[in-house]
Amino acid sequence: MSAPRYLPAFYVREVAADKLARIELRETGPAGRPGPVIARAEHEVGTAVTALTFFADVDGAVPVFSWRMREPGAFDVFDERDEAIGYFRADHLSAPYLEAVGTTGPDGRVEYHDARDPVLTVEQRSSAGVREVRVTDRRLALRLAAAVATELATRSH
Repeated sequence: MSAPRYLPAFYVREVAADKLARIELRETGPAGRPGPVIARAEHEVGTAVTALTFFADVDGAVPVFSWRMREPGAFDVFDERDEAIGYFRADHLSAPYLEAVGTTGPDGRVEYHDARDPVLTVEQRSSAGVREVRVTDRRLALRLAAAVATELATRSH
């Protein structure tokens, strides 16, 4: 995988055009702002997104991870070899060595907690389609955290 396995913070940015929307995962850059692109995906605007594959390159030749709907509101996450690495829905996130409960606040902030501590927080940062993602548990891989955040981004269509 060309993207790092763990990042304590990153951004999800969605840019919609007439027919296609592009979602970018961006590292946190200088001054805590969105930095370089880690991976990107595209989906059709105006359609329900039930699966999404992220690529490390613009040509879409090097997959990084994907997620697919298992049933309404529940998603499986896969690595670059299409092997399952986790599962999530609004109220639960599951991965090897990690189980977390999800909650959504009145401000749209989404948090997942294990038995003791927060593991993932996703917050809308602007009306321009930018979400800030904070991962406070090293057991939670970037790909699973990014899948949760990007599904939230595509759900807003």
